[in-house]
Amino acid sequence: MKTITYKDYIKGIKEKYEIEKKGAFSGYLSKPSPALLNDYCKILKQNGLSKKDQEVLELFYGLPNFDNDKFRPVCNFFNGKTVNPSQDILDIMAVLVDFKPRPLGDFLKNGSLSSYREEHSTVLALKNSKQKIVDKAEEISLFRNLFYKKKSIIILLAAILPISIASLVYLFSIQNNSCLIWKEKKYIEVSCDTEANSFTDLNFKIPYDENLLHLRKIEPTDTTTYFKNGKAIIWYCKINDKHIEIFNAPGHHPVSNKPLKAITRYIINKYLKLNNSRNRNK
Repeated sequence: MKTITYKDYIKGIKEKYEIEKKGAFSGYLSKPSPALLNDYCKILKQNGLSKKDQEVLELFYGLPNFDNDKFRPVCNFFNGKTVNPSQDILDIMAVLVDFKPRPLGDFLKNGSLSSYREEHSTVLALKNSKQKIVDKAEEISLFRNLFYKKKSIIILLAAILPISIASLVYLFSIQNNSCLIWKEKKYIEVSCDTEANSFTDLNFKIPYDENLLHLRKIEPTDTTTYFKNGKAIIWYCKINDKHIEIFNAPGHHPVSNKPLKAITRYIINKYLKLNNSRNRNK
């Protein structure tokens, strides 16, 4: 049984968007702009969100120097200008179009394509029913052109050829794009088509994001600096009741997908038990 990957997550979000942009919130989604999407997020927060959705929005809005333009990658994906956004962008889009299961970590835990297809059978059926009449009309028009109008055949072939070439180029680029896998203390770049060596590798192969190449897991020592000018420069994630892991940048834990939090002196004293005199009055 083939296991689902992040590519299925991207495809599912795109299909759900095609439906939601014609729904109750079409004014925000049919022709999305950064300002409209920001307003839409405010509406979703007022209507109430799950704990995980709140974490996704808090992480997105917590990016340094946040402004409406942070929604630009979301607009580009919805408008078809990009096909391979980062994980943070994918998760915020899943919230906007109410794609489930989400976020990416929960989606991958489904384990198989069959469970994913069953989850989204209703969505796909609705999309197909809306398209049925349009497809039938296009089919009739196509056959009339092929059998009764020689000039139309030439025009049709001329139109199909560049589309076919563009499709092949697109498929080639998708098959040869880069992904990232977490190895020990950092992300490394791999081919998205590389066969995984283990179930863990398969679950956490994610879209290429240059920013993630700078993320490092840190082994704490008595010389580690946690604060600069009174602000945390280290982020942490609880592994269990007695252990945390620390990193040099915000984001998500590469294995559990939990949001990384800015470290505090309380957390340092409780979990690390190191000589923290270096970090006082920083």
